[in-house]
Amino acid sequence: MQLRETDSYGEWVIRKVQQEAGGEVNPLPAEVLTAARVVWPRIPSLVASEIKREGSVRKAETLAADIWEGVLRSVGRAARRNGNYASSIRDPESYLLVAFQQRFRRFQKTENRRRHQVSVRLSKPRSGLGRGRTRQRIVGLLKAGKVKESAYAAG
Repeated sequence: MQLRETDSYGEWVIRKVQQEAGGEVNPLPAEVLTAARVVWPRIPSLVASEIKREGSVRKAETLAADIWEGVLRSVGRAARRNGNYASSIRDPESYLLVAFQQRFRRFQKTENRRRHQVSVRLSKPRSGLGRGRTRQRIVGLLKAGKVKESAYAAG
């Protein structure tokens, strides 16, 4: 991973967040911009070290940029809402780094949960016995008049 390429990717994310803010002069306070430029070079390597067994460095950079964009948008929204939001943060660099780590951990947790659900679904046997029994019960209920046919006509 080249430093120059990584830096330009970080600048691209900052420009994107600023452009999406519309006509506002400074969607991100100066302190946050400075801190973002200092912290960003550490972000892709942090993600790459966490997902090294799963994918490429390019994938890590893309994931890092997506999460980083969310962090900067969130900080920008909070700054617009609260006016002096950035001045209430003592160390913007640490704040941005911790915010990124929190969002990245949340992403990992969600991804692990999704993978687990997929593996559970794939490991269940597909004998078809459950479906047949369910259909038999529905037919029995329909014949007994306990369930309206229109409820199962679409299915």
